[in-house]
Amino acid sequence: MDQTIKTNQLEKEDLQKINQYTRRNFTEKELFSFTVVLCDNEVDRDGEAFTTQSLQELKALYIGTTGIFDHSQKSEDQAARIFHTWVETDPQHKTQYGEPYSCLKAKAYMVRTEKDKDLLLEIDAGIKKEVSVGCRVLRKTCSICGADLSYGCCEHKNGEFYQGKLCYTKLEQPVDAYEWSFVAVPAQPAAGVTKQYHQIETQPKRKARTNEEVVKSLGTGTISVEEQKNLKLYIDRLEEKALLGREYLQDLKSDIISLSFLSNSPLDEQAIRILLEKMDAKELKQLKEAFAKSCQKTGKPQLGYQKPKKDTSENREFYI
Repeated sequence: MDQTIKTNQLEKEDLQKINQYTRRNFTEKELFSFTVVLCDNEVDRDGEAFTTQSLQELKALYIGTTGIFDHSQKSEDQAARIFHTWVETDPQHKTQYGEPYSCLKAKAYMVRTEKDKDLLLEIDAGIKKEVSVGCRVLRKTCSICGADLSYGCCEHKNGEFYQGKLCYTKLEQPVDAYEWSFVAVPAQPAAGVTKQYHQIETQPKRKARTNEEVVKSLGTGTISVEEQKNLKLYIDRLEEKALLGREYLQDLKSDIISLSFLSNSPLDEQAIRILLEKMDAKELKQLKEAFAKSCQKTGKPQLGYQKPKKDTSENREFYI
């Protein structure tokens, strides 16, 4: 093997960790070791970021995970294996949303073979550098309102600021780390990685809620896409009813003003209008009934409308 290839110095503890995955004990001369940044807590090109807690949870999940190329599932594309991980934090370096920068680092090993000679040389030269992690997360939440985006969406948009706070999607509660791959184009420029995630299939489905229950949950929970559609139809119907209600109240107020004149009320029109604006529908109906009874007691005015009496005289249709 070309002696210009540089590897991490393997300590005795490293060899012990590596040999947990081998069928026989390998020596330092037979192995090639390198360090890789798997992922970090910076917002990536997709507007998403692992939380620092997620990095700590991934640290344990990535121990023993195989490294492949371009997420290929073929066994012949297996190239390396992780034997040690840790989270590294730089308090002087801040993320886009103002928290200390943290990244998940790993030590991986490969076997020195004639077949992998060129690959080892490319890794050592920094050509094969960017990697992508494949993992599963249970929750994707909005950094602004905390809405669980696994169930739908919220009104906030990634990359925009709300009262000076950056909106992005938090990747939380990782439950599986199944591979990491060498790739050409990273999604996280600072960490030099691309990540893929999948919502776990065993995520429990939420019971269907009524429109009233959805309305009550606004501001405290999230609503699904289907609930959003139903809620829009529900609001449209409410607006139609509200319009009819306003028209009904206006007609009711007009009737009361007319009846107040017929009942010889001591209040003038302006005073009555001011009074009506402070009353609800039930009170308006009661006032209308009171004025109507008052009109019956005071009698009908001379100029009031009277239904014409039917002429019952004999042979009325022949009169000119």
